[in-house]
Amino acid sequence: MAVQIPARRIRIEQAELLGHDLEHVIEQIVLVDLAGQADARRGVVRLADGIYESDRARLAGETVSREAEFSGTTAAERRRQP
Repeated sequence: MAVQIPARRIRIEQAELLGHDLEHVIEQIVLVDLAGQADARRGVVRLADGIYESDRARLAGETVSREAEFSGTTAAERRRQP
C-alpha cells in the first residue's frame, strides 16, 4: 500500500489527506472487511473505480484537519473561534 499526498495543497488539506489515508492503512492492518461492510451499507461504499471509502477514514481526515487548523493557537484563542 502506498500513500501519496499531493505537494500543492495547503497545510490543512495535506493534514486532512494524511489523516484520511492513514486511517485506510489502519483498516488494512486490522483487516476491516470493507467489501462486507459496503454490502451491508455499514459506513463503507465502493466507488465506481473499485476503491472503498469509509466513514471512519472520512472522520479521521476531518478530525486531523480541525486539529491542524488549531495548531499553534492558544487555548484562549480556540475558545473564541466558532
